[in-house]
Amino acid sequence: MGYSEATKRFLLAAKHAEISALKRLLANCQVVKSVSVFIHQLQKERGTSNIFLASRCERFTKQRTDQILQSVLAEELLRSQFKAQYLIGHDTADNMRLLNSISIALQGMDNLPVLRHKIDSLAISPLNSSQAYCRLVAGLLNVVFEAADVASDPAITRILVAMFNFMQGKEYAGQERAWGAIGFAETHFDQELCERLEQLQVAQSNCFQIFLEFASQSDKQLWLELETSTPMKS
Repeated sequence: MGYSEATKRFLLAAKHAEISALKRLLANCQVVKSVSVFIHQLQKERGTSNIFLASRCERFTKQRTDQILQSVLAEELLRSQFKAQYLIGHDTADNMRLLNSISIALQGMDNLPVLRHKIDSLAISPLNSSQAYCRLVAGLLNVVFEAADVASDPAITRILVAMFNFMQGKEYAGQERAWGAIGFAETHFDQELCERLEQLQVAQSNCFQIFLEFASQSDKQLWLELETSTPMKS
């Protein structure tokens, strides 16, 4: 028995919708990858900037300059992907919250030159500089969160949730390093700084626990190997 014309048209429409959903998912995953690279570069820039500021320009001048170049390259790639994936000929009706998170992240990225100029001229404290970078990273992490939330495939959603929590835990670890760099560069750790470091350790532990709940078996094995490695034991 043959199918009616209406049945064939609905079947074709369903296939087109599925293909469109997969294309959006691919675009979101590509953006998430570039976001993760940019965040990593910003975390390194934050650390070098903290030491630069805390030492009053005496340390990490060249390292910071080199790192800013890497951050700029990662930012340019991410901006081009944002434009290509979401502004040029794509249906963005289902991505409202993701687009809002991208616009907020872009606002923070637009302010990066101002922040860098303040650091260059020592017109900002290491604490305020670190907090500014943290706000930008938080905005970028929210892009990853929204990308996971709109993913149409349950398996991909699990991967993105695991990745988000891993990146969030890594950010808390980065903040711990950044605050630690301030303490070492200023040659002392006050009570507030010690309490902040403890809070960050707890926060990253919670994120990594959620990561393990959603991670694949191979990722869990890699994590176990990392935890039992010699650097972690020392």
